[in-house]
Amino acid sequence: MLMLMAVFCFALLDAVGKRLAQTYPIALVAWARYAVHLLAMIMVLGPSMRGRLLKTQ
Repeated sequence: MLMLMAVFCFALLDAVGKRLAQTYPIALVAWARYAVHLLAMIMVLGPSMRGRLLKTQ
């Protein structure tokens, strides 16, 4: 089930990216994609990792 959900998410991400690239510059679409993923990961991992999220060993 997890694999099916992952494949669906990848296909959805690809379709949305191709659709947005028809309207917006490709650099903007790529930047927005990574910026949204960064914010999502900060929201998911931030509460449990706090300062360790930005600090390397």
